[in-house]
Amino acid sequence: MWLSRAEPATRHERGSGRADRQVGPELAADRQVGPELAADRQVGPELAAVIARLILGVVLGAVCGSFAALVADRVPRGESVVTGRSACRTCRHQVELRDLIPIVSWVVLRGRCRTCRTSIGMTSPIVEVVTAALFALCALRFDEVIVLVAHWVLCIGLVSLSVIDLFTMKLPRRIIHVTASIGLPLLALASLSTDRPDRLATAMVGALGSFGVMLMLYVVSAGSLGDGDVRISPLLGLYLGWKDGAAVFSGFFLAFLSGAVVGIVVVAVRPAGSSRAIPFGPFLALGTISAVLFDVDLLGTA
Repeated sequence: MWLSRAEPATRHERGSGRADRQVGPELAADRQVGPELAADRQVGPELAAVIARLILGVVLGAVCGSFAALVADRVPRGESVVTGRSACRTCRHQVELRDLIPIVSWVVLRGRCRTCRTSIGMTSPIVEVVTAALFALCALRFDEVIVLVAHWVLCIGLVSLSVIDLFTMKLPRRIIHVTASIGLPLLALASLSTDRPDRLATAMVGALGSFGVMLMLYVVSAGSLGDGDVRISPLLGLYLGWKDGAAVFSGFFLAFLSGAVVGIVVVAVRPAGSSRAIPFGPFLALGTISAVLFDVDLLGTA
């Protein structure tokens, strides 16, 4: 009697065991999905971090672009970039705070003064958009905060200098010196934070080498190359050299190449008798940005 009663229970237990073993592959399948879900969970925060960096870069870039436009407007006229509120050049009415929002205010006002409705031009919004784009690219390119800030400083300086050179054919030493005096300590700290002290040495070599070559070209060209182009070369060589030695060659080669191409086109299409020189500063800035942010390596050492 004990055996006959125990037997169904044993069969039931065996049946339950078979059911458990049948469920096993399904549970195993769930476990196989686990790594994919874990990867998805890991991608989510990474994507959010990238988007956050982009937003930060765009917002700060637009604000700093507004400052760069201010610098480009005031420095050639000998005005302070620290004191004094912005005002309409026509009616001299001071710009209200609500009209100082980068890009947005220009769109709302349709590019005109709120008081006299005089056109305020497109220089400011273009500078703000370009600077915002450069800041966003830097945010994607550099992970270390100190490295990122150092290159943001470079972008502000190059944008301001390029705009001034386009309108006045000058590269004010004041902006060059301020950019270099802020950028050099930041690059030194960046060398330490990335555990690459050798980068500071290559940066200094790049600065001195760039200055020497540009000075030689200035003398050989009998003044065809502007003295401002010589003054800005150590700043560019500093940042290019901090990246690597090949970047110094690539940055300046791209500058001369792009300048030559644009120069040929301008000479071919401009009216006869027009002899206005072409500013070289924007091409130097373009070559430097291309080599630093886009890893352009014409020597193939990467």
